[in-house]
Parts: sequence; structure tokens; C-alpha cells
Amino acid sequence: MMKISNDSNGTVPATPIFIILLTLFFCSGLCALAYEVIWARMLSLVFGSTIHAIATVLGVFMFGLGLGSFFAGRSIGKISNPTKIYGYLEIALGSYTLLFPLIMTGVQAIHSMVFQSLYESPLLLLMGRFVLAAGTLIIPTALMGATLPLLCHYLSGHENSSGQSFGRLYGLNTLGAALGAFLCAFVLIPAIGLNATMYASAGLNIVIGCAALWLPPFAVRSTAEAGSPLKESVLDVPRKRPTGILPALAVIGCTGMMLENAWSHSLILVFGTSVYAFATMLVTYLLGLGIGSLAASKVADKVRNPWLFFVSCIGLQGLAIFISTPFIGRLPHWFMEVFADMDVAWTRVVSLEFAVSFAVMFIPTFLSGACFPLAICSIQSDRGAGRSASNAYVFNTSGCIVGSLATGFIIIPGLGSEKTLLLAGSLSLILFSVFLIRGDGSLKPRWHNALALASLVVAAAAPWGLRTWDSKVMNAGVYAYARQINAGGKGNIGDTMAKYSLLYSREGSANVAVLESRSGHRFLRINGKTDGSDLGDNYTQMFLSLIPSLYSRRLDDLLVIGLGTGITSGSALDLPFRSVESIEISPEVRDAAQGFFSKLNAAVFTDPRSKVHILDGRTWLMALPKSYDIITSEPSNPWQTGNANLFTVDFFKLAAARLKPGGVFCQWLPHYHMDKSHFKLILKSVSSVFPHVNVWMVNTDTLILSSFEPLMISEERIGQLLSIPAVREKLVNLKINSAEELLGFFYLDHDGVKGMASGIDGFNTDTRPIVEFDSPKYTMGPNRPDVFLEILENSYTARLPYGEGVTNQSANIGRIRSREKFYEEWRVPQELTQTMLQRSLSR
Repeated sequence: MMKISNDSNGTVPATPIFIILLTLFFCSGLCALAYEVIWARMLSLVFGSTIHAIATVLGVFMFGLGLGSFFAGRSIGKISNPTKIYGYLEIALGSYTLLFPLIMTGVQAIHSMVFQSLYESPLLLLMGRFVLAAGTLIIPTALMGATLPLLCHYLSGHENSSGQSFGRLYGLNTLGAALGAFLCAFVLIPAIGLNATMYASAGLNIVIGCAALWLPPFAVRSTAEAGSPLKESVLDVPRKRPTGILPALAVIGCTGMMLENAWSHSLILVFGTSVYAFATMLVTYLLGLGIGSLAASKVADKVRNPWLFFVSCIGLQGLAIFISTPFIGRLPHWFMEVFADMDVAWTRVVSLEFAVSFAVMFIPTFLSGACFPLAICSIQSDRGAGRSASNAYVFNTSGCIVGSLATGFIIIPGLGSEKTLLLAGSLSLILFSVFLIRGDGSLKPRWHNALALASLVVAAAAPWGLRTWDSKVMNAGVYAYARQINAGGKGNIGDTMAKYSLLYSREGSANVAVLESRSGHRFLRINGKTDGSDLGDNYTQMFLSLIPSLYSRRLDDLLVIGLGTGITSGSALDLPFRSVESIEISPEVRDAAQGFFSKLNAAVFTDPRSKVHILDGRTWLMALPKSYDIITSEPSNPWQTGNANLFTVDFFKLAAARLKPGGVFCQWLPHYHMDKSHFKLILKSVSSVFPHVNVWMVNTDTLILSSFEPLMISEERIGQLLSIPAVREKLVNLKINSAEELLGFFYLDHDGVKGMASGIDGFNTDTRPIVEFDSPKYTMGPNRPDVFLEILENSYTARLPYGEGVTNQSANIGRIRSREKFYEEWRVPQELTQTMLQRSLSR
């Protein structure tokens, strides 16, 4: 045990101890954020990535934090050695984490039973998930929440500075969380995976707990001994005791969640939806809170009127939000040059995204963080700083829960991100005005009322008068299409987007828009990126249902994961399927498909064989015991967070388990803006699950066909499908006039797939999501033809998988020659086309 001697006044020279304790709490924040990131990812693999499921997990997480803080605050007077209890809490948290994978096995089994019974009743399913998430997370999150009041009680017993104690603890813990967010996204998960990162965090938690147990047990002084938290005003006006601080902290928590959600929704339209974009925003948000709290802790117990500082921070936050929000609308213009540069380094892009996030978020979050120690100074009661900290944390966390749920379910879908941000600013100014009107006696009433009235006028006018964003420019997808917009260095994003009509724009689980060109062609954009159209993407969208139908033993039941424009499901309904089920995670996408692509998908919403479920595709496969002849998966790109878990071995196993005998799984996989190694890794991951794999290629897209039985195409099946008038008409519109031309899109048999994937180590899994974390680094570079060329090289020895049908040489020659016109359409160089023809036909 460390020995500390007392000074002449009987007090303990505790500075080294305080430094150790603050360091431990900093590290504790690092672990807590790592747990939040990892547990949320793990639970999303069970509950799904829908906005409701994510909000449920986040709500339970914050509820547990508040609950732990509440009970710790109520028990604080009975605790004689806070550091000892803190140490035990940290050890218990680390130990629980070591058991978390085993706990998740049980959660998955229970959720599958719940889902089967309640998936058609969204509200009941949400309640069931809340209960299940609570049973999983309440214990560890309550352990986390209890630590802050304990240590605040401990530190305030040795310093005449309750605000400083809370500010230091909250600030350093939040800065530790920021470091944890950064390390998880940029270092640990990419290097060692989810499980190893979680176990490392658990180990650190246990070390923190043991170190806390080693600290000497100091006695805690009473509030009277520590000094009164209320100080004389710097003004010569008598003040009354401030009230309403705790409800104000709840409002601050609510507006904080409004800001975090709206910033994320808007900035991903500029940054893209990679894991690094979200991490950048989260790290910046936490840094602002932590630095603000630390800065305020330096002055919280020194200023004579902390209430006035607290109220000023609220008002300044509202003004800062109003100033920064129009700035976001200009970001697509400013990022044009960055994303249009083919040689731009990924590190430079991330650095600029951090800089922009700081410019937008830092001042509002700094002021929000500063409110906490100032509030503690204003509300500390005779029960001590620990109880005051507990009260403040509980009210703030309650506001965070309300703000998170209201923003995700109501405010952003109803108002959009820009209005949500401005509304948050207005709420801050309204709160500021309420405090001014009530006053504390430090300002003369006429100044209170005049400033309050001015603030209310600004709060009422801002959500309407400060709206500056151009919806078409925000949905331009500058992170993906800057080069096309800036073609030749003369492009202007405003002029380019003025050529399109915005037919539909909604925010919810994603930013969804439908644009129409002057020629009348429509395309669907999700978070700024085109994920389907009624022209250029038709080959892929139709092939995703037609090509697996050439292989499948039966054509009874088909499942489409990812509705998109609905063209894939609509094309499937041209075929003699008994049922076609479509799984779509976003209701906004479903509404866009139904309202604006009806010429090609009308049957999806009218045919009795069709049903659309607004659910997560992984959850459907995991929890519902249904089997299909064909499962087609067409999410967006594998580098996008939220879609990446549909390109892992674990997902392919889920799909495989739901196939009927002779069934076929079809996975869409783009090869543009992908490093060759990542494309091969996914190809190898599919092959590790299915013994038979073929690859078809359409321009920059590939279709990976997989089955447990040999993949064979019969001439009879082709004839049956081509004899269907609707199928024939759609193929003719795609310039496909014969079976030979259709078969020209076949490239790799199973041996070709094995050859292409050879030399690749490892697999892309849920716990080692290599593609999600590595591939975003390659999206900024030029669109290289590496994958296309390697597929072509391996295709020369591939054999068309005909069963008992046509094998004559003339059909094969026709198939190869048909590629020439499509290569011209795809802008493949003529020299490469001729080489392909010569090598293919010489076989």
C-alpha cells in the first residue's frame, strides 16, 4: 500500500494520488467507448441495422449509465472508501466483458424466438428488443455510470472545489472516450479485430480496478468542511439561489443528441458513409465536450457567479449553432477540389474531415461540456459533490435518451437535418431566455427582459430565416462524383445539379433522394451515392433476378435483400415464382421506389406474390426459419458502414442455411473503386462457404453465383425464360437479342474463381471486417481496371456451365463475339476488346 504522510494542517498532500486517479478515469473512458462501439456492432448483427434497432441499443446504453449514476448518488453517504468501490466496479466491468461473446450467443437465440413471433408488429418487436438489450447491457452500463459520482465525491473531499472535481473527471473521462473512439476505428479493430479489441479493453479495465484498490483510503470531508459552493457575486446585487439547473441539463442533453444526429446525417453527404467518417465526427464531438469541461473546471469554483457563466454558455451555444449550420451547406462546393484530385492521399482527406468537423462541432460541444462543472457549482447541496454530480448526470442522460429517440424517429424524418440543427440552436436560446427572465438577482430586470426578448425573437426566426442548404447540391454525392462534376476542371456543382430535378428527398434511416435528368431518366441516391436508376443500372438490376434463375433447380421462392429501385424484384415477378419477398432496411427507399420507378417495378406493390418487409436482411436470415430457391443480395458498396456486414463469411453462412436443395445464392459485388485484394478477399470468403461459385460481369459490377450443388445451365431453362414476353421485351431494351448474347456476360467458372482468389490470406468476417476498414482508403484513387482485367484473364480458361444442353462451338463463338458491342458501350479500349476476342476464340 502506498504511504502518504500528512502535512502540518492534517491534510493529505494528494496531488500524486489525484494524478493517478485521473489517469485511471481517463483510461476508463477509453474502455467505455470501446465497449459502446463494439457492443453496438455486435448487437446490430442480431437486431439489425435499422434506425429503430440502433436507437434501442443506444437508448438502453444511456439508460444504464443514468441508472448506475442514480443509485451511486443515493448510496454515496454510506461509502467510506470510494476508490475501493471504484476498483471493484472496474474489475466487475472487465470480467463481464470477457463473458460478452457467450452472452451474445444466448441473446441471438432468444431474439430469434422473439423475432419470429413479433416481426409483423414493429412496436411489439421494438419493446421486445428493448427488454433484451436491457438484460444484456444494464449491468455493465450501470457499472460505468456509477463511477463518476463515486470519484467526484472522493476528489471533492480533498479540494475546496466541487466544480473543479467534476470538471476534471468528466472532462478527462470524455477525452479518454475520444481516444477510445479514435483507436477503435483507426488502429485496433483494423489491426486485431473486434474480439481482440474487446478483450484488450477488458484487460485494461481489470488493471484499472486493481490499481484503484492499491490507492490509499482517504476520508471524505463534509460539504461544510469543503466550503460552500455558493459564492458572493462579482456584482453588488444580492442573488437568490438558482433553480432549474437540473432540468436545463436535461435540455442540454436533448439538444446534444439532436446535434450529434443531425451533424452525422448531413456530413456523411460530404464525407461518405465509411467507418472513418463516422469515427471522425464522434471523436470531434467527444473532444469538444471533454475540453470544454476541463476548461470550465479551471474557473468553475473561482468565479463569483457560476450561474451567470452557465447561462451564458447556453446562449452562446445557440448562437454558435446558428453560425455553423449555414457553413455545412457550403461544404460540397469546398470539397469538390479535394475529391476531384485523383492523387489525393487518404490521410489528407481524413485530416480535412477532422478540420471540418472541428469547425462545425467544436464550439457548440465545448460550450455544452463547460456547462457541467458550472452547473455543479450552482446546484451542490449539503449532501455533497457526489450526490450533485449524480443528479446532474441523471438529468443529462435522461435528456440524451429523449433527444436521441425523438431525433431519430420524429424530428429528422419530419424536419430534415438543417431544420433539426437550427431547432437545437433555438432550444438553447429559449432556455437561455427562460433563465434570464427568472434571473438570480445579479442583473437588473430590464436587462434580463430585453436580452431575453431579443433571444426569443432570434430563436423563433432562425429555423426559417437561416435555411440556406440546396438539397440538390447536398445530394450531389461529392465524395463519389466530384470527378464527373469537375470534368476538365471546369465543373461547377451548382450548375451541374441545376440540370436535374429533385423529385423526392427524405431523411430517416438514410438520406434518400430521387433525381431526374433533362432526358427523363431517374436515379435513386442514398446518402449521396447512386444505388439504382432506370437506365444505366438496368443490366445489373434485372440480371440479379434473371441470372440465378438460369441455375436454380426450382423457381418457387425468391428473396431479394435490398429493394433499391425495386427493379430486381419487379423483374423477378416476370418469372414464374410462387413468391418474391423483398427486404429493405429503409422505409424512405421503399417509398421512393414505389413512387418514382413504378414503370419497372409496379408488380412489386400490386402482385399478390410479392411482399416487401422493412427489416434488416441479416436479421431476417438469422431469425426466420424460411427457405428459398434463390437469395439475391444487392446492398450498397462493401466499404459503407451499415452495408459492410452483408459481405462477410458470417452473412454468407446465414444465406447458405436458408437455401433449399439445388438453391442458388447471388451476391452483387462492384469492382470499381475497390482494391484488387479486397475484391478477391470477398470472392474467397464466398468460396469458403459454397463449394460451387461462378462469376458474371456487367460493366463495373459482378454477380457471384453460389450453390452447394454443381452450377449448371440448361438450354431448356434459357428457352423457357426467353419465351416470357415481359422478359424478352426487357432484354431487347438492353440490346440482348439472343441466348448467346445473354450468356456472353458469363466469365468465371469455379476453377476460375479459385485461381483468381489464390494467394489471398484470411477471410472477411464479422469479427475481422477487413474490407470495411481497409477499402475506404482506396475510394479516393482513380477508378483502376485491375479487377476487370484479372477477371478477363481468368475467363479465358473458364468453361460455360451447360448441363444437358447446347455445347456446340458456334454458340460459344456467338457468345464471345456478342461482348464486342457491350465493351464499346462500357468504353473498353478497342485494343483490349480485340485481344479478348482473339484469346477467347482461340481456345
